Amino acid sequence: MLNICMMNGMTAVLEGRVFGLDAQLAADVLLQAIAIFILFAFLSYILFCLLYTSDAADELDGVD
Repeated sequence: MLNICMMNGMTAVLEGRVFGLDAQLAADVLLQAIAIFILFAFLSYILFCLLYTSDAADELDGVD
């Protein structure tokens, strides 16, 4: 069964696609989103760890 979508006067045929993406492109988008999330989490951890240790050094507190 074919789903037909009209967009700006052009007809796009969506054959079981989500948001018009084929399986390979959808997988690439998902992997890209996961990679960006992991990179953001890692860099945030590094940044806040450095800020914590820098603040502790300023106050001459020990860092556990």
